[in-house]
Amino acid sequence: MSNRDAVIRDLELAATALERAAAHCRAAAEYLQHGDAPKMGVHAFAAHGDARRGLDALGCAAMAHAATSRVAGDD
Repeated sequence: MSNRDAVIRDLELAATALERAAAHCRAAAEYLQHGDAPKMGVHAFAAHGDARRGLDALGCAAMAHAATSRVAGDD
């Protein structure tokens, strides 16, 4: 797998995980609005996990990109 392919894969993984985190946040808000704190907590916890997964994947994409990026002074 090329570096470019790895960055693409990680970016797609990040997008999917962050979209799931957003969906869990919406569900948590809805449950809290209806007074169901236990279900709100479950979705908030899941949102945090998906957000972490997404941010981790975004970090991997950034590190893979940085590994091949060049700046002034590189030989």
